[in-house]
Amino acid sequence: MNKRILNTYQQIRERAGLSFDTKSGVMYGTLNGYSVLVYPQSSQYPLMLQAKIAVHRAVPLEKEEIKQLKSASKGIQNVSYDSSIVTISFSNGSGEKLVQKIESALTETLSFLSQNGFVSCCPTCGKNCVPQAASIAGNYISVCDDCFTSMMQNVQLAAEQEKNKKENVLAGIVGAFLGSVLGGAAIVLFSQFGYVAALSGLIMAICTIKGYEMLGGKLTKKGVLFSFLIMVVMAYFADRLDWALIVAKELEEDLFLSYQAVPALIQHQIIDPTNYYGSLILMYFFLGIGAIPTLIGAFLGTKPNTDTYRLQDSNTYSEI
Repeated sequence: MNKRILNTYQQIRERAGLSFDTKSGVMYGTLNGYSVLVYPQSSQYPLMLQAKIAVHRAVPLEKEEIKQLKSASKGIQNVSYDSSIVTISFSNGSGEKLVQKIESALTETLSFLSQNGFVSCCPTCGKNCVPQAASIAGNYISVCDDCFTSMMQNVQLAAEQEKNKKENVLAGIVGAFLGSVLGGAAIVLFSQFGYVAALSGLIMAICTIKGYEMLGGKLTKKGVLFSFLIMVVMAYFADRLDWALIVAKELEEDLFLSYQAVPALIQHQIIDPTNYYGSLILMYFFLGIGAIPTLIGAFLGTKPNTDTYRLQDSNTYSEI
């Protein structure tokens, strides 16, 4: 996170009276008796911020009230209410203008909630309280102590179950094969429309790897290797099927016979060998562009985020 963004965050938290968790980059605090979280809508756009406020009322936030709240401040771009959480998406901006927009939006939102009978609560159990900010496996939410303890135990249990899950290689290979069939179909479909696209390689990789994981129970480096080999073979057959469709159409022959005839047609140069092998190389090239990053990511493995902790204030921004 660069200095410009950090400075903007610092101004927002100082003007709004929020704390800052350096590990997550989330601003949080209790304002007017409500627990407030402020953080980016997407990690790719750190200045597209949103606020989440845990509140409850017997009657949900109505459409007319949403319109009223949106019109109360130019800093409010969108408002939603779901599962006892009001989400405010702030208008885009930067520097002092963004700080002013967010300050105004928070002030108007908190005033609106108070005037319209919304009370602070834990969004998980519904208990009337001022919940405290937490990171639950990378998801940010304000919860009471009992719910936080329960969530932490669930995250630990899920991580332990994932760690102890066994891999069924044979079933995984079957799953990878079935997934690769879908990927092969994508290659043929794209080709029939006149495209040889990296997207088909990406589809092939995702379908094959997910197929292995679903039936194999777990994706290991061994599973990635088997998936890669299956992909290479299936891509070859998909390309040959694509040529067989052309032959069947041109010669008005059965597709199965046309598929069998492809090598002989190449040998007798009825199908130009240069075109055939050039097309095959191009297909593998685009397959590599689309599939290799996915395979490398799966091979290296990405551990699920199990960080579960209460957010803590710090002024040491360089820790991010």
